[in-house]
Amino acid sequence: MKIKDINWKDISYLKEGNNTQRKSYEILKRINIFEVLKDYNPILIGTIPIQINIESSDLDIVCEVENFVTFKEVLVNEFEIRKGFKVI
Repeated sequence: MKIKDINWKDISYLKEGNNTQRKSYEILKRINIFEVLKDYNPILIGTIPIQINIESSDLDIVCEVENFVTFKEVLVNEFEIRKGFKVI
């Protein structure tokens, strides 16, 4: 699949990608983060989606947020028990 043909709002393209992308898809689906964040129009960004990742690359998600207090509450309520969780 060519980059120009990817629907960046649907992470299913990761299933057909390289090993890192496939593992990323499995993790993202398992923790259900895109469903949790659906009201914020989440999009996976960074090096992994475009296959230029390195060993230390992580998963970056950008969201459209108007009320940051509520958004932070959603994140903390859903993910604070996860290892390495942090709100930056």
